[in-house]
Parts: sequence; C-alpha cells; structure tokens
Amino acid sequence: MNLSDSIQLLSQATVAQMMHRNDFSNRFEKGIPIALHELIYPLLQGYDSVEISADIEMGGTDQLFNCSVGRQLQEGAGKAGQAVLCMPLLKGTDGSEKMSKSQNNIIGLTDHPNDMFGKIMSIPDDLIVEYLKLVTDFTDEERNDNIQQLNDGLNPMFLKKRIGFNVVKQYHGLEEAHLALDFFENQFQKKSFEEKTFAEISISTIALLHSEQQVQLIDLCKIIKQSESKSNLKRLIEAGSVTINGSKVMDMHSMVSLDILPVKIKIGKRDYFQLIQ
Repeated sequence: MNLSDSIQLLSQATVAQMMHRNDFSNRFEKGIPIALHELIYPLLQGYDSVEISADIEMGGTDQLFNCSVGRQLQEGAGKAGQAVLCMPLLKGTDGSEKMSKSQNNIIGLTDHPNDMFGKIMSIPDDLIVEYLKLVTDFTDEERNDNIQQLNDGLNPMFLKKRIGFNVVKQYHGLEEAHLALDFFENQFQKKSFEEKTFAEISISTIALLHSEQQVQLIDLCKIIKQSESKSNLKRLIEAGSVTINGSKVMDMHSMVSLDILPVKIKIGKRDYFQLIQ
C-alpha cells in the first residue's frame, strides 16, 4: 500500500468509532495517553480480512473489536463480512494474567509431557473449572460431573491430575500421559529428596565451570536454566525454592563448591539436576 492507499483506509473509520473500544475509552477517561498508531492498528489488522476475503476469523475476546473492524471493512469493500468467533482468554499458571510468554506463565504445546503435566498441577485451585472447560476434550457430561465432584468437596489435586492426564494425552498420546502421571506421583508425592530423579549435567559441558572450583548460585542456576531470566531465578532463590544437596539456599550470591561431586540442585517446584564429572 502506498500513502494514498493508507489514507483511503483511514478514511473508512472515525475517531469516535475507534474510541468505542473499551480500553481506549477507559484510558481516555483516566487521562492515560493513547498513541495514534494504537488507533490505526485495528484498521490495519482489519484490512487483512479484506485482502484474503476471510470467511471466518477467530481470536480471543480481547480481539473482538479488531475482528469487528475487519468485518466492517469487508462489507465496505462489497464483500460478505466474515463470521467472528471469539474465545475466552486462558489464564496462565500464575492464576491472574492471561497465558503469555512475556508473563512466563505458559504451558507450551511442545513442552515435554512431564513438564506439561507438572505445570498443570501447579495451577491455583480456582482455575480448575476454567481449565476443565477450555483445555480438556472431556464431553459436556464429563466436565459437569467433574465440576460437581469439586463442588461436593473432592480434593482439587485429583481433578488437576485428570486435567493433566487429559491434556498430555491430547498432545503426546495415551502412553506418555500414563508415564507423566507416574513420574509426577513418584517425583513429587512419594520420594524423599535423595530418591528423586535428577537430570545429569556434566560440568565439562558448562564453559563457565571449566576452571572454577566455586560458582555463585545465581550464575549456576542461569547456566542450568538458560531459558529463565536472572530476575525470575533471583525470585525463586529468595523464596526458598532452590536447594543444594537438600538444603535451601536463599542468598543468590552464595558460592556453590564443585570440589565434591555430585552436586544435587533443585530449582523451583519440578526441576532436579545433578552435576557430575
């Protein structure tokens, strides 16, 4: 699109129409700035529908306004407006924010079965009904039965296991679902620290440790959990969620000795590692 095309597109909506979007109107009333590109964005997204002659557009409920703009633009171009299907937003494992990588609260579709199951087990109890409805493939009758059991006082742990099993089965198969359930029960419900299953890491594969006999705890955690931010690892350490050889260490600057191996380290609720030669 050249500039003339862009101006023509912008002429198809008014500022008043854009201000009907809830978050825009709320921010305007509270005196919170709204940048011009934010007002233009729904039109740009909506124009995609025109270009591909969309029949159906799906999104979260937060996209309802943008999808409606696309429908309006299609009709303005002499096309049939697409059907818009908006789904509720799924809250992440923290129980408050929508599931998002930026919030570090996601359950990834490609997560290892054990991680997928474990993350579901970590959701707050008040998310159980939402997860039953939005992430399982139970029949309506099965969902309603599970909800009734929860209301009747069934331990939420049992329902989380059912949800975890169902989700892992969907994305990894029945056998992996059974293995993930067994792993969770053995790893987190039955065994002492020494009996856990530890993922082995050779210190020879960790560049930082080649010539070091000691390393700061925060640096060691970052080396082991490269995908985690240091700020999140710091929070885990200060919350007492990191243990070395069975003892909590809450000072991120404390030094971990590598003179005597193996060194067993737990990071968070589910991750167990063992440093070996």
